[in-house]
Amino acid sequence: MKKTNLYIGLPIILIFIFGCVYIFINFSEVGEKEININTTPKNEKVFTLNEVSTHNSNESCYTVINGNVYDLTPWIKAHPGGDKAILSICGVDGTESFEGQHMKQVQPNNQLDKFIIGKLSK
Repeated sequence: MKKTNLYIGLPIILIFIFGCVYIFINFSEVGEKEININTTPKNEKVFTLNEVSTHNSNESCYTVINGNVYDLTPWIKAHPGGDKAILSICGVDGTESFEGQHMKQVQPNNQLDKFIIGKLSK
């Protein structure tokens, strides 16, 4: 009877220990990623608003949203709300327009992340 308890108890203890180690490692990685989000990598391009303003058409559409620069050219025709919504923020800071339309919705923000090309200079 005691051997049975050992055979059942030992795996449970090992799973618990490995689970704790796994959680600790993942929380540590998340913290590092959060720190890196707020810094500009050395290879990331920094744009002036003047540079962004030259990309103001359906051939080349850059916009600024929350200090990040996005190339939305491929998204113009694919945007579910139509091309006019995107064309209206080409070459300008589109933060107010984007947030006014999408607020804190997850899907539009995830979609936007695919088009980031740099940061706006301060």
